[in-house]
Amino acid sequence: MFSMKIFKLLKYAGILTVRTFYAFFLSCIYLNKQKYPSSVFFNLALILPVFFDYQDLQGLKFQGSVEQSIKTSALMLLEDILLDDENITIKDLQNMFTSPTSFQAKSNSEKLTKNLAINLWFVLSEKHIGLLKDLNQAQIEATRNDNFKDFYQASYNKGLWYPALAYSFNPKMNSAEIETLTLLGFWIKCVDDLVDIDEDRDSQTTTIYTHLETDLIANAHLDKLRLEVFNKISKLDYSDKKIKLFLYRTSISVCTFKLYSEFRKKLPAWYSKLSDKFLPFQVINLLLASLIGLPSLIKID
Repeated sequence: MFSMKIFKLLKYAGILTVRTFYAFFLSCIYLNKQKYPSSVFFNLALILPVFFDYQDLQGLKFQGSVEQSIKTSALMLLEDILLDDENITIKDLQNMFTSPTSFQAKSNSEKLTKNLAINLWFVLSEKHIGLLKDLNQAQIEATRNDNFKDFYQASYNKGLWYPALAYSFNPKMNSAEIETLTLLGFWIKCVDDLVDIDEDRDSQTTTIYTHLETDLIANAHLDKLRLEVFNKISKLDYSDKKIKLFLYRTSISVCTFKLYSEFRKKLPAWYSKLSDKFLPFQVINLLLASLIGLPSLIKID
């Protein structure tokens, strides 16, 4: 039984490694390597394999799906950069998505975001654009945290990142599947929030967990949410075999990301800054985090 778990993990690790390098290679083809921050390419290398797993689940391939997913993912990664690092105003962020052609971009990130939005609005379906705009609105609503109930709903809506960025791999995605994948995206975002809870409290960044007196409540919420997510995914109209494989791969990917985030927190400040500038160091950190956390990965069934 244990040897089977090892074999299963190694098999997916091999697939994931190939897909990660493939994602990075395609990202360099479809995006200008010289213009975009290295963090965009690193995150694309992490995100795209997750969507390849979703493509395996629904079993169809659509022309141009990878290019569209890369560009929509890059668009939302740039939005995060504008919000977190460049302090773009809410009004400007809204204008960039509602009418990108008339938006007056100033910084390099704003210009890249504007050009991507213009390009995508011409080729994406109306439904796909609607998902991206809803995600953009959720990002904006989540910056307003006066009312916790409204803030929680906005945080949940940020889970739209999953169906919005995976939509290219399944343009026939129905509303029930969008809802399920939104819940999956919310769960993954909550895992990230729990890992960063101490830093968020120190920087006074509001998440659904930062107001809690104990992390035990946050962990209980996360466990309950995971069960809800897996239950909804198991009810999707796919074969049991495909669903089981998708849930296993999703669990491995989320655990690996969590291990990587926790590993980064223990690094010296100078090395963290170096890693942020040079992509190979980020890859090395990811591999080291996975090796250190190997027992946790093996436990996943």
